[in-house]
Amino acid sequence: MTCTGCEHSVNYALSSLEGVLESSVSYESGKAIVLYDKTKLNSDLLLHTIEKETGYKVIKIETQE
Repeated sequence: MTCTGCEHSVNYALSSLEGVLESSVSYESGKAIVLYDKTKLNSDLLLHTIEKETGYKVIKIETQE
């Protein structure tokens, strides 16, 4: 990500997913932190949707239970 427009693109993609409860996206760090309901959404669909809608490569870094 290179600008705030990139942040908005990722946030928009996240907002289209039922089950996303909260997200924080930073182009400066190149990271997004996403809290989601695992009964409505799985991490594979989450990552795929961001990649498909934004064109950015997504890497899963950490999962908290």
